[in-house]
Amino acid sequence: MKSRTLFPPTSPSPGSIRLRAQVEAAGGRLRSRANQRIRILLADDHPVVRRGIVSFLERRPNLEVVGEAADGQEALRKARELVPDVLLTDIDMPHLTGLAVTEVLRKELPNIKVLMLSTHTNTEFVLRCVQAGANGYVVKQASPDEFVQAIETVNAGQPFFSPDLARAALNQMVRGSGQGPDPADLTARE
Repeated sequence: MKSRTLFPPTSPSPGSIRLRAQVEAAGGRLRSRANQRIRILLADDHPVVRRGIVSFLERRPNLEVVGEAADGQEALRKARELVPDVLLTDIDMPHLTGLAVTEVLRKELPNIKVLMLSTHTNTEFVLRCVQAGANGYVVKQASPDEFVQAIETVNAGQPFFSPDLARAALNQMVRGSGQGPDPADLTARE
């Protein structure tokens, strides 16, 4: 008995081609979006800082630290290899800065969200990070809850900036233009 094909062969749809490319970019791993933990790559040149951040992130059931990097080159290599959801990276690192890593990732792996991590509270640093393609900026002085909020926010596709930095940047913009709302009248989210 000869078998018949009930449906003629079809060419792959654009969606299935994109899905295949995403699976290949993730090293052949297909992860379900339902109940998925946010996969984080942490890049900081200070081992104590990395250990501290990993320690509190590991306590969160929706977060998973999939890798660590001690310098910019290692961060870039691991980002390409692991394809995390979020890269949490220091600005100042040896070999490649967090800014340089961010610029490369924007071109090569634009789906990876980049959250800058720094002690710098100067609004000029924030603007440089945004220009490099970062999705957010959190200061190292932030509380653990703020770190988690920042990661969840950028992973969801929204920008996140530490509230004190955002307020300072807004103050600077308002003073420079003479327009806009009084920062004292804004809510913490605004």
